[in-house]
Amino acid sequence: MLGKITIQENHWVEADPILRPFLEADDERVSAQQLEHLVYRIAQPIIQSFIKSKFSAQADWNLIRQEFDDLQNSAIVHLLTELHEIKANPDRAIRDFKSYVATLTASACADYWRKRRPQRMRLQNQIRYILQNQAGLALWPIGQTLVSGFDEWRKNSRPVLSPAEFHQLQITEPEKNWAEIENADLVSMNLMKLLTVVFRQIGKPIEFSRLVNLIMRLRQIKDEIVEKKTAYEPKVEPEPVFKEDLAARIENSLYLQKLWDEINKLPLAHRSALLLNLRDGSNHGGVVTLSKLGIADLGQIAKALDISAQELAQLWNELPLDDNQIAAHLAVERQQVINLRRSARRMLSRQMNK
Repeated sequence: MLGKITIQENHWVEADPILRPFLEADDERVSAQQLEHLVYRIAQPIIQSFIKSKFSAQADWNLIRQEFDDLQNSAIVHLLTELHEIKANPDRAIRDFKSYVATLTASACADYWRKRRPQRMRLQNQIRYILQNQAGLALWPIGQTLVSGFDEWRKNSRPVLSPAEFHQLQITEPEKNWAEIENADLVSMNLMKLLTVVFRQIGKPIEFSRLVNLIMRLRQIKDEIVEKKTAYEPKVEPEPVFKEDLAARIENSLYLQKLWDEINKLPLAHRSALLLNLRDGSNHGGVVTLSKLGIADLGQIAKALDISAQELAQLWNELPLDDNQIAAHLAVERQQVINLRRSARRMLSRQMNK
């Protein structure tokens, strides 16, 4: 329901100017528009860039692309919650919004991986401790990136191992070659000694995240992902709908994009009755599937339903809703919901068959 938002008297003089249009808006619709701009125009590219940088050292994109989506959605929901709390509390001024988003995303990533990849996090912490406390070894920042190596490399600014060099290194199977060169069992080798072997063989600094991946490979650590539901974890399988070949998947993706475009042309009540009850081939929430397939993001789905992204996030794990729940949401009778959905499907059928 539209109306006025009551906020405490505050001029937000210390807040980042990027935030002030949202913080100072006292009309609910204007506030929602400014919030959408903040999250999806300004924050989301920062979140995506940060997460991509953390995944850049991964060898198998197919393995982690679902994690990327989950992390992005988790960070966005966290940010939405934080922004609402900040607006309600003028004492919590953010002076640099973009840095705040990056920090929040880093925290979300750390929390996510600590829960989902415990072995990796345990090893990462062990390596970090050694690098920070063992004489001759070092961990230092170059811009926004942490790099590692011998301390003398930090002092003389030796160039960092490039992504192409790291890729080539993986192809050469270092776990075999280095074991022969060192005449040692790298799997059982003391971690501090193994780090020294790695730096000696590479001959230049290496990004910390890539170092952790490399040590996992040398020690033959297979970190199986722990499946754990979060407040905003879509209840779908990694490939919930399509299992055909690539051409078929592309064709289906184009079809779904057209379907989404047509859904957005429907009247609001029809869209809501359809989307809130939409189911995929596995009887999960269809809008969740649309999000996972990259057809529509959280903000676009919320906009189509004329609700805030925060409201949608709270509903996410309950989707699809039954007719009684949708009727309560739309303030209509259950039979009206059924009629609206049938009408929406007829309109979509006509448009999709043109």
